[in-house]
Amino acid sequence: KVSGSDISWSQKLEELQRAGAVVYVGHQASQIQRDGKVPDHVVLSSSIPCTNEEVIAAQELNIPM
Repeated sequence: KVSGSDISWSQKLEELQRAGAVVYVGHQASQIQRDGKVPDHVVLSSSIPCTNEEVIAAQELNIPM
């Protein structure tokens, strides 16, 4: 399963959602864990700062990025 987030809704998010991805608008640490499960990996853009809530949550859970 694939999930992801972006700061605002876009056509790309809509396309990903139609393809079956779980998408979120906004960045929140709680989005890293879904149904009590953590992802195998987190992929992020170089434009995402290390202070991003999701990045910090992934680091705390030792999820490879």
